Amino acid sequence: MSYINHAVHIHAKVDRHRHRDWSTAELLAAGLTGASYAADASSFLDDKGGPPGTGQLIVALDPAAFGGADAVARFGDLAAMIEAQAGARLPGRRRLALREKARREGLPIADALLLEIENL
Repeated sequence: MSYINHAVHIHAKVDRHRHRDWSTAELLAAGLTGASYAADASSFLDDKGGPPGTGQLIVALDPAAFGGADAVARFGDLAAMIEAQAGARLPGRRRLALREKARREGLPIADALLLEIENL
């Protein structure tokens, strides 16, 4: 089995004065969905231009189809190695911990807001 450990970029000449780089993710998310490429999309940060016309592409992979029956267990091993490093963290761990805390303890809410909700 071969592994690719770098992102693939395509460099295309747009015109004689400028060049544009596209990542594989942009080619998939915009190219396959018919959405605007980043350089062509309007900003999310102001009201200039029309809607940015971005697209969403969801790719679902079966880990076992690529990494064998123990792929998910190997992912868990990698996560444990990352978390064992001082200062390292996995994305989403804090969110999951806060969700569990809210499930156990509930969420604080101002009395006035609770009364407003109850009166709806």
